[in-house]
Order: sequence, then C-alpha cells, then structure tokens
Amino acid sequence: MAVAKVPPIDRISLIGGDLSLDFVNTTGARRSGAPRERLHAWRDVVVWCRRVGLPPPAVNAERASAPLRRLLFLREAIYRIFRSTLDGTAPAGGDVARLNTALARSARVRRLDSPARGRWAWTPEVGEDAVAGPVARAAADLLTSPRGRSLRKCDECDWLFLDVSRGRRRRWCKKTCRDRVKSRAYYRRRKTSSP
Repeated sequence: MAVAKVPPIDRISLIGGDLSLDFVNTTGARRSGAPRERLHAWRDVVVWCRRVGLPPPAVNAERASAPLRRLLFLREAIYRIFRSTLDGTAPAGGDVARLNTALARSARVRRLDSPARGRWAWTPEVGEDAVAGPVARAAADLLTSPRGRSLRKCDECDWLFLDVSRGRRRRWCKKTCRDRVKSRAYYRRRKTSSP
C-alpha cells in the first residue's frame, strides 16, 4: 500500500471554516494506522499561526517539546469533543476538562491594556497560550453557537469542516477528497462488472 504524501504545514488547506477546526485539521487520517501529523516541532506551530493570522508564539526552542505536547493534547481533546457532538454522544469528561482549563487559563492571561490613542487593546497572550487561548475560545464559541449545527466530518480524510453549502449535504472537506472517494467507487464498479 502506498503511503500518502502529507503536505507540510505551510501548504495545508485551511478549509475548516473556523480557527478551531483548522487547528484540529493539522492532522488527518486519525483512524488509520498512519495519521498524517503536520505539527512535528514548534516551528510548525509558528508557521500555522502565521497562516491563520495569529501572532507567532515565542517559545524557547530548547523547551518547546512540553508546550507542543500540551497543544497536541488540547487539539485531540477538541477533536473528540467535536466528534462526540457529531455522533450525538456526551463528550468525555477529561476532554471537556482540558478545554475548560485552556479557557480558564486564557481568561487569566488575557487582560485589557491601557488605552492607546483612545482605544483599548488586549494584552497579548504569549507562548503556547497565544495558540491555546484563541483555539479554545473558538472551539467553545462554535460548540455553543448555531454555527455548530453546520459541523461535518469528511468521509475521506476525517477532517472537520463547517458545511455552508445550500443543501447542507457536503460529505467531503475538499474536492480532492470527493474525487478520491468517487474514483475508488468507480473502479470497484468496473471491477465487479468486468467478465
């Protein structure tokens, strides 16, 4: 079996329709024997942040493995919460606790700064909080808003996305996934119908 090529983080599609979904989609094929991880090092997190418009988080490169690991744990907890929402089941308490911890930490870290030029500004989050905070807030907002009803899982790659199509019947996150599924179905039909 051929191993699928995994686009690097600087070329990954941002098709989730929400910051939290684009973060969850930094890996794919979770249920396969070879998940497609794209966040291997802290520099990958920095590249992803730039791509989605978050300020690049600064973390000491020598101490980046623990913050990266915590972000990946948060990512997987958010993924499982979204999957349980799709499946109509209650999310695991530990996953909800991890999301709530990120939300609480974000609330403690994020503060209004003094007004500059007549406008108030947020004191920016730093380090892993610069990623975990916005992602956790986006996930909580999506879970508690009507937009959450548009949440879907791609039938091909397991990515999550918001289906904003007219009929709300999209089954694939992007055209390449749709084409792969249809191509396999076509070849199966041809194989069974050939003499």
